[in-house]
Amino acid sequence: EMQALILRLKNFLEYVVVNLIDEPSHAQIKVREIEPGVLRFKLILVNRDVSMLIGREGHTAAAVRSVLQAASRIHGVQTILQIHSHETEAGLGSE
Repeated sequence: EMQALILRLKNFLEYVVVNLIDEPSHAQIKVREIEPGVLRFKLILVNRDVSMLIGREGHTAAAVRSVLQAASRIHGVQTILQIHSHETEAGLGSE
């Protein structure tokens, strides 16, 4: 059941983000259950798309996070969305 929910939330996030960035073919979404009922989504984009999605004051990223959290809350799950560039992700290693 959790895997089905993860897939639905991942597909939802992908649908929203693809329509907000310039290079969706370079986007990656990684999901990990970091503790029971808490999912961490890592959205990994090219630098320009990170800047575009986060924006000057973070309103777009905040809206995406809010909608993802609302969708997951219906199923009793908490979500965390991190937005990184490919370079930042490479520097973090596989966390």
